[in-house]
Amino acid sequence: MMLWGFLFSIVSTGIMIFNSLLIGYLASVIPLHVFLAYVLPHGILELPALILSLATSFMVTHIVIRCIRGILAKNHTFKAELITSKNLIVAVGVSVILCVVLLFFAGIIETYVTSALADFILSLFS
Repeated sequence: MMLWGFLFSIVSTGIMIFNSLLIGYLASVIPLHVFLAYVLPHGILELPALILSLATSFMVTHIVIRCIRGILAKNHTFKAELITSKNLIVAVGVSVILCVVLLFFAGIIETYVTSALADFILSLFS
């Protein structure tokens, strides 16, 4: 999702809208306690990672627009604009690492914890 920032974050925004609609639809169709039991354990890490990846996509778009604007204005080179955007590039790198870590742990929780915890919680309701 972050790489779509090179195409002005249009696809990234579409992916986020689709994910949000899907989560909202499932929350409305499935009983709430079942939905929360299966989504909440790993969703606590996965949803912030998705939001952070969209924000990172916007940062990448900002860098691209800066570079295009600088080149078209003919007062800067591509390299000069990248140097100017150094802090933003570092923020993108940190965001990428943070997203990977969050999604890694969300995947571990989804694989090993969610189903067992959800089964336990649902057994309390039946």
